[in-house]
Amino acid sequence: MNPTLKAGDGLIVIPFTERPVKRGDVVVFRSPLDDKQVVHRVIHVSPQGIKTRGDNNRLDDPYLLQPADIIGRVVEIHRGRCRFKARNGTAGQYRAELRRTRNRFLFRLAAFLAKFAPKRIPLIRATQLNIATFKRAGREEQVLLLGRRAIGRRNHPEAPWLIRAPYRFFIGGKTLKK
Repeated sequence: MNPTLKAGDGLIVIPFTERPVKRGDVVVFRSPLDDKQVVHRVIHVSPQGIKTRGDNNRLDDPYLLQPADIIGRVVEIHRGRCRFKARNGTAGQYRAELRRTRNRFLFRLAAFLAKFAPKRIPLIRATQLNIATFKRAGREEQVLLLGRRAIGRRNHPEAPWLIRAPYRFFIGGKTLKK
């Protein structure tokens, strides 16, 4: 559900008692595939079932839920010291669709630029970048940071950097040294 929800967010969830599940609601349910709790947005409600999808996903979930499968609706999100209401209903659905459309556009723009940009434009200097190193499951992983934003990563120190678009167009090969 990123960017609506981020890792570590606290959620206030209320059960569906007073009103039925509606399109656009952010709901918590147990996944029929692996029995883990999932937070996704309701895409479609029909007599056959309820279709869900994460705000950052391109495809709908591969299963239909029944109203009894849903634990509750997310009404409030706690992020650090901030609290804000979850956008449910039509407003939340339109906002998620707008975000998905924007992301598709940016992805296509980045792919288009990659075809016609033979050299990277070194606008980001090495002094603006930081590298954070993490040890996970016995291996070392590095994350490339521009300020507080993670813009790239590599699984081990000898692997090539995987830099997110559009940043990869502004970081020259000499900027990052192995």
